[in-house]
Amino acid sequence: KLNPTLALPKLQDYNDYQEAVKIKKYFSYRLGEAIIQANNTWYGGGYIKLWFKIKRLKKGS
Repeated sequence: KLNPTLALPKLQDYNDYQEAVKIKKYFSYRLGEAIIQANNTWYGGGYIKLWFKIKRLKKGS
């Protein structure tokens, strides 16, 4: 590294880190992640797996 004083702080040191962790547990956030993952693996049955993942997410919420 050229100048260590320019390094970014750790994620845990940011003010809104705890809020971001809380948001990651929301149903809408998890549903969005599942849709993105299904789209990225559509050729391997991603959308079929998405159907079951949504059911699992509904049970967990």
